[in-house]
Amino acid sequence: MSVHNYTKFHSRGFTLIELMIALVIAGVLALIAYNTYTSYVMRAQRSTAKSKLLEVAQHMERYYSAHNHYPALSNQRTKNNHWIISINLKNSKQKYTLKAQKQKNGLTDNKCGTMKVKSNGRKKPKSCWHSQ
Repeated sequence: MSVHNYTKFHSRGFTLIELMIALVIAGVLALIAYNTYTSYVMRAQRSTAKSKLLEVAQHMERYYSAHNHYPALSNQRTKNNHWIISINLKNSKQKYTLKAQKQKNGLTDNKCGTMKVKSNGRKKPKSCWHSQ
């Protein structure tokens, strides 16, 4: 068989196996990219909730300094509606607990769940309030 005849019968395209391997590699890379992206989105949403909790706590303390009790406020929502911030007053408006609960409409936050700030400055869960 001459060289001319060999190239005549041998195709120059990709085989099905080569295409399938390329698709599997592309799928694995896409999965890694998606997981990384959702992780960063969750961290950003968590940071928004933490800053909103601290902002509300600051307003509560400012009000307490002027009136010697905490104000009775209703539930507030963050701008992006991923978290619900709620206020629970105790002991005749002398103590409070602020909670940030994740909405059902977004990503699931398996690490932090409900974040809390109390009037004594305690923050829970502790793992969510440290740098990530």
